[in-house]
Amino acid sequence: MTIHEERAFYNSAYKSKILDSEKGNIPNIWYHKIISESDKQDNLAIGILSELLGLYLQSNPHTRGFQIAYLQLSTKFNYSRRQLYNAIVRLEEKDLIQRRRATIEVDGQPLGNFLFLTLNIEELFQICTETGKNRGADYGS
Repeated sequence: MTIHEERAFYNSAYKSKILDSEKGNIPNIWYHKIISESDKQDNLAIGILSELLGLYLQSNPHTRGFQIAYLQLSTKFNYSRRQLYNAIVRLEEKDLIQRRRATIEVDGQPLGNFLFLTLNIEELFQICTETGKNRGADYGS
């Protein structure tokens, strides 16, 4: 399967299975599967994951990761950089995303410390489509 075919498959699968196709909302199962250490839904992690999914569904077939600034996320969600960092680490620990820091070059000038996040689409698809009695249990524990 080519990257383009893979993306087309997952995009159609997400639109029909994961996203509430009538409303365009994130799936309710996320509020049961993505929970914090205090056994409450992890709203910040869910918001970040939702942002990445939106970028993924709108991207071209060759896009794997997205450069996202903490300032952008902080402005959108009204959380501190530390809270954002911790939420991203929690998502990474649950194998829902991968993160990496990189130096990029702009007009011949190296600019460091850019954050790139990659959505693990297969893992996300799995938690959104699984069935059974443990469907509401914490994911990744």
